[in-house]
Amino acid sequence: MATNSKAYNAKVYHKYWGRPEEVMRRSDRNKARRKKGLSVWDPREVDHKNWNARDNSTGNLRVISRKTNRVLWAKKANMKK
Repeated sequence: MATNSKAYNAKVYHKYWGRPEEVMRRSDRNKARRKKGLSVWDPREVDHKNWNARDNSTGNLRVISRKTNRVLWAKKANMKK
């Protein structure tokens, strides 16, 4: 089977995103968005101040632009190296 076929991509997609851990993480991200009042099509993102994505307490969440959030996470990843 070719690796760029739709059947292969769907299989790989479901193999990763269908795992219970990933379903739980996605659910937590969606809960954080709802808690801050962001709609599905809102381009902004919810940032976790303490870097713990499982901690959805009100004081830990803030709404920031997508670009700012990606820059912050890139800096965090570079600090670990």
